[in-house]
Amino acid sequence: MRLRSIVLAGLLGTGALMSSGCGTEDVTSLISSALNTNVINLANARTAQVDFTINGESNLVNSQTNKMAVVTGSDNYVVNNIVVDSPVPFAADSAYLYGLCVSDNVITDSATGGARQIEVINLSDAVLDAGADQNITVTLYGDAGVLATASLSGQILGGCNREVLPISNFTLSAVKTVEVNDINYTVPAYSDEVAAKLDELNDVDFDIVILQYDSATAASVPAKIIVQPTIKATIVPLATATELAI
Repeated sequence: MRLRSIVLAGLLGTGALMSSGCGTEDVTSLISSALNTNVINLANARTAQVDFTINGESNLVNSQTNKMAVVTGSDNYVVNNIVVDSPVPFAADSAYLYGLCVSDNVITDSATGGARQIEVINLSDAVLDAGADQNITVTLYGDAGVLATASLSGQILGGCNREVLPISNFTLSAVKTVEVNDINYTVPAYSDEVAAKLDELNDVDFDIVILQYDSATAASVPAKIIVQPTIKATIVPLATATELAI
């Protein structure tokens, strides 16, 4: 936050904030632009910790988890990882996802800046479908029940692959549980700074990221064995530093 204060002082000194009608959002946007701030979400689907780098700086991400990195000071940010050499440049002043698949391939995504876009990104090596009809159905639940639902009819979602989900008309902050083909997972807790802004992020893109999907996990119960899928997933909002006011 000290760096933001320095930039604010510099902008005031140059008269950049002296025009009439310059409100809080304008100030936040000017500061983020001056800092060349990026929000880069790193997702690791492998079963071991991975060292991701952003412009050469180390960012350790635990197995089957994701991490948000807020970076400043460059016009361009190159993200890579030590498992497989797959550098991807990201321009400043936006929000991105850099995901490492189980197969050691990489999937990336970026904020569109227009109408909300939601993607299901499968970083696992499993094929997601719903049996014979091969539909991918995603349902978003709030405290009072279903908020929205959508299906990718006639499609499957292969390992290390992605699909845009045609779903809209809901409040992101109200989403408590996400169901992917009858498998439920709870939306993870966000950091305090992000959680405080969720009600203002209803137009931002976000990714439903599948980190693990094991359809052949056996669970022993009295008198029988039930085969249940194991899934690890998360929601990654592609919100910029300006939108998060960080």
